[in-house]
Amino acid sequence: MKKSIGEKIFSVFNIVLLTLIGFICLLPMWHILMASVSDPIAVAKSHQMILYPLETIQFKAYEMVLNYKGVWNGYRNTIFYVIAQCLITGFFSVIGGYALSRRSFRYRNVFI
Repeated sequence: MKKSIGEKIFSVFNIVLLTLIGFICLLPMWHILMASVSDPIAVAKSHQMILYPLETIQFKAYEMVLNYKGVWNGYRNTIFYVIAQCLITGFFSVIGGYALSRRSFRYRNVFI
């Protein structure tokens, strides 16, 4: 199928716009990643976007975070809540699905 000139312009515009939006969304994450592996003093002195590690690459921040027991408690709680929520939601979905599958259910058409 041949595209018209307007469709081609629209496709190029979409690609450029979505690439720009993706870049804008990823840039702050890249800044945080580069700041996290940079020298903390150099990061504190820098008042601009960090696009590469400043001075030496260090992983002290990651060591401190991973050695903090509160982080692991948070991960444990998150995993527990996710598993519990999936089980509860699955249970009620099965019950609701069964009820709606019965043709004799009075309000079946209202819910479907």
